[in-house]
Amino acid sequence: MNKKGIEKLIGRPIKIRPKVKRVHGNGTELSFMDYDWYVELVSSSKGIIRLSNPATGHSKDLGMDNFYEFRTPNFLILKCQLTLKGYAVLVEPSIDPRMQLSRPKRRSGKHW
Repeated sequence: MNKKGIEKLIGRPIKIRPKVKRVHGNGTELSFMDYDWYVELVSSSKGIIRLSNPATGHSKDLGMDNFYEFRTPNFLILKCQLTLKGYAVLVEPSIDPRMQLSRPKRRSGKHW
């Protein structure tokens, strides 16, 4: 996704995909809350984009390489998985959104 495309999103409510995970401080995964996020800052010189969530008070600077595309009406598709854990926003790389995971074929007969 190019910088100009991201700049158009500044101040607009967006939904992040994959959905942002939430984890309790003890590590227990919590249910999804599909919060509105906002592009707060686009810095070409630093190569970062700041996403913020006013409902939770979280914000995170991400490198531009973490953004895949924007889809109407308001979906920002990332190449990473964001997780809210306490006051932190954790970032893990995810599989390229264009790829489909295939399930291993089930073997018939004996299992080794």
